[in-house]
Amino acid sequence: MSYSTKSFIIFQEVLLLLLNIFLRSSYVSTNEVELRKLLFYERPYDRRVCPEAGITKVHTNLILLQIESVDEKAQVVTSNVQLICAWCDPYMSWNVSRYNITELSVGSNYLWTPDVVLVNSADGKHSRNREHYALILRHDGYVRFMFQDLWKTICKVRSTYFPFDQQHCTIIIRSGSRDGHSVKFIQRRPIVGHSFIRGEWELLNSYTEIVDERISDFGQADYSLVRFSLILKRNHVHYLIKIILPFALVSFVTLFTFLLPPQTGEKLTLNVTILLSLVIYLQLLSGYIPKSDDETPILTLFCNANFFLVVLSCIMTVYVSYLYHRPTTSNIACVPSHMKIILLDYLSPLVYCNVKK
Repeated sequence: MSYSTKSFIIFQEVLLLLLNIFLRSSYVSTNEVELRKLLFYERPYDRRVCPEAGITKVHTNLILLQIESVDEKAQVVTSNVQLICAWCDPYMSWNVSRYNITELSVGSNYLWTPDVVLVNSADGKHSRNREHYALILRHDGYVRFMFQDLWKTICKVRSTYFPFDQQHCTIIIRSGSRDGHSVKFIQRRPIVGHSFIRGEWELLNSYTEIVDERISDFGQADYSLVRFSLILKRNHVHYLIKIILPFALVSFVTLFTFLLPPQTGEKLTLNVTILLSLVIYLQLLSGYIPKSDDETPILTLFCNANFFLVVLSCIMTVYVSYLYHRPTTSNIACVPSHMKIILLDYLSPLVYCNVKK
């Protein structure tokens, strides 16, 4: 067999393979067009009506991606979440053997979707562009719906133990227009945390709770609610290195002023320098410490206590310098009697100093 004959045979096989792929794709495309025509145009379907005659069971799952921000003063937590809902729509099923298609990607404006409402929303806004999300429709009528959004929820933020605090926040959703007799939420699985992006906050634990709550809108009705509970912990390493440790070291230097002799002016100079440093540092700390009207962080009390001790040290240094440098011919050259009583009788036993009178 010549080389040209072999080349012709190989070319013929490749051509047949490409033709087969083209025919298969055309066949699948034609089937998909016919299937979409059957589902959305030939069948009597209304997306405003629940797919099941009784209770439509909606399986829910929340994926927490990141905590964007926590506003302690406004008591608002902004979360980046993905909500997954799945339910069964028997009107949207088809025969797989006839169309050779198991799944379809459908726009959310073609099918019924649960009108999920964020109950504890802080801004009252619904999810953005929810009508433009895609649905995954399976041949047995199983529908899967997932959308991602930034949710601002109300949360009682306690800043007492800042920056070593933990917060317990909830995300509550329900159907906006249908009560528990039409739509029933079911927990699909616990909140997924492996996709969580660590920033200032860390997700310690999470759990889901399904409850029925009576709401008085137009009469008494029980609505199915899904309560996603989040336990968040603040990453305190940043605050420990940039706030607590430097402030404590600067305040600790104040103790060394007592080692300087009173006749030197550096004793008062060191105290004043430390005091000015703490004043500047307190101005920088105001941007880090959360502003809350209900609770005062312990870190704020710690900084104020250190500042008060440094101010007291400056006052005592000035008084010691006054006692040392006053003229000996003064009528108050001797130590006052009340100072003798305070220093010799009360303070000396505290520092284990025995003074013979």
